[in-house]
Amino acid sequence: MNTIGDLGKHLNEPFTDNSLLKCNFCLKNFDHNQQIINAKGETFHSHCFVCAQCFQPFEDGIYYEVIYS
Repeated sequence: MNTIGDLGKHLNEPFTDNSLLKCNFCLKNFDHNQQIINAKGETFHSHCFVCAQCFQPFEDGIYYEVIYS
């Protein structure tokens, strides 16, 4: 059994059926065993996860969070 990011921990049980989740961007369900990006507790299709500033996809699928103090 695989746990999807923080969701399994939040529910306190393993989570194995992606089809019950919805993308926070397009609001469509995920296909069973589809890759999911979990960012700050929200789930996204890989093609829906874009930069919050310019709304463009990440080059080569590489992204990171910058924390300013």
